Parts: sequence; structure tokens; C-alpha cells
Amino acid sequence: MIKVGVSACLLGIECAYNGSSKKDDFVVSLSKYFEFVPFCPEDAILSHPRESMRLVLDKDGKIHAIGNKTKLDYTQSILNYCDLAVKTSKEKEICGFIFAAKSPSCGVFQTKLYLENSMSSGKNTQGIFSKAFLEQFRLLPHEEEKRLNDAWLRYNFITSVYAYCDIKNLIKKPSKKGLIDFHTRYKFLLLSKSTKNYRKLGQIAAFTNSSFEETLYSYTALFLETIQIKSKRNNVYNALEHMFGFIKDFLSSNEKTVFINALSDFKKGIIPLVAVNRMFELYIEKYNIGYLKNQAFFNLYPKDLGLDSNTSTFK
Repeated sequence: MIKVGVSACLLGIECAYNGSSKKDDFVVSLSKYFEFVPFCPEDAILSHPRESMRLVLDKDGKIHAIGNKTKLDYTQSILNYCDLAVKTSKEKEICGFIFAAKSPSCGVFQTKLYLENSMSSGKNTQGIFSKAFLEQFRLLPHEEEKRLNDAWLRYNFITSVYAYCDIKNLIKKPSKKGLIDFHTRYKFLLLSKSTKNYRKLGQIAAFTNSSFEETLYSYTALFLETIQIKSKRNNVYNALEHMFGFIKDFLSSNEKTVFINALSDFKKGIIPLVAVNRMFELYIEKYNIGYLKNQAFFNLYPKDLGLDSNTSTFK
């Protein structure tokens, strides 16, 4: 099972400063698909109950995690914990991370930043732990639990976790054939992310004027960068059109019309991706179109996650 790091409180572990948890039902539901590796830097260094802390910007422009009661600086202790967390994450080969929103240690996008006089700076920043951790895992898929309520962000995070795991498995047993097969499988998912990067990755996989080791390194770096790109509806539509090209010659005039109308309705946001995908799967099976049957675009993640069943999945 794929391993994913998570802020421990999101799993219902009572490790918040007041001894409570911030259990998130959706995150917990993902335990069916991922093996979670929990982390809580604040509980590790202070246990609970404990004083709350905030992020403070000093006069030199440095950010510190300061206790609200004692005014003690916990920054270095959190960073020391982060070193251990990085080591654990490498050993367990995590393929993603879900951080607790707004936390002074784990927040990624919207953690409040204060001035030394306790007034708000008017700015948001990144938690001490999450910032240091992600500096060591620059291309690791990551999100905050609250943002996963957004169908678009949820689709992109989970697909990137599965893709990240796949490329890591390729690296464990590298071969030229393996890389070519891998790129072939991911062709249309990559196209749905970025036409430019899709073309570059195809060129890299062709081994032009490079050793295999250099090729694999370059391919992996750009692949990981590409899967982090949020899929836009027009780009997904473009990939669907390309895949339709492998099917259309098998279809009757009426079937083509129905299929083209479905693609158009998807582009307009009238129907979700799952409606189009099921049409593809029907004809792929009926006419045994192997090239499409193995595409990660259709079978990267378990269908019961329902990631493609919302018209809000793409923007």
C-alpha cells in the first residue's frame, strides 16, 4: 500500500495543544487506499496539553515559532524533529503528505504571521515543519486537509500521489524498455497536464544524445514537476480528443455524433469526466484497443474514489 505522510491530528490522534484532535473524515477515509505515516512536531517536543504557539516575524526578517504564554522559541526544536521526520519518510518511502491547515508547524498555505508586538503582520506564511520538510522533498505531492474539500485540488493531489509512486517504482528497477513503457502508459495523462512538458518528456524518453542514467534523471525530474501541474478542463479535453482519434474509425456515424457531443458537454462543464471515460472504456473493450487500455489516464487510481465524478473536478 502507498505510504503517505500526514499531520497526526487529522487521523483523530489526540495530539493538539489542548489534548484534542482535528480529525478529518475525508482524510481518515483515505486509509482504505493509503498507509498513513503520522507526524506531530509540537506534540513530540512538548507533549500535551501544552501552550499554543504562533509564528512571529522578527526585525531581521526571520520567522520563529513562539509560545503564546512563555514566549519561548520552539523553532529549533521543531527543525530538529523535522530532521528525524525526513529520515523516517525516506526510509518508509512516502509518496505524498497531507498537512494540517493553518498550523504554526504544519500549515502550508494560510498560516498567520505575527509581529513581535503581537500584532498581525497582515500576511500568511508556511509552518516551520512543513517548510523545512518540503525543502527536502521539493517535488513531493502535498496538500492541506481543508483544501481537499475542493474536487479539483483533490483530483490533482491523489493522482499525483499515485503517479509519484509509479515513477519511484520505475527507478528501483530501471531499464530502457521500462522507461519507454512507462512514458507510453502516461502519455495522455501528461498531455492533460501540459502539452509543452508532454513533448519534452517524449523527447527525453527517446534517448537522444544521452546516457540512460542521464535520461532517467532528466525524465524523472520533469515528470515529477509535470504531475504537480493542476489539470485544466481545456487541457483534459485536448487529451480526450487525441484519444478519440484511436476510436473514431471503429464507430458508426451515429456513435461518433454521440461521442463528440459528450466530449463537447464535458468541455462545457455539463457532464463530469467519468461519463466520458465510461464511453471510452466501452469501446476500448469492445474493439480491444490495447494502446488506450493501458493508459494511466483511465486506470491510475481506484474508481471508487470517485475523483472524476464531479463537474467541479476541472476548471
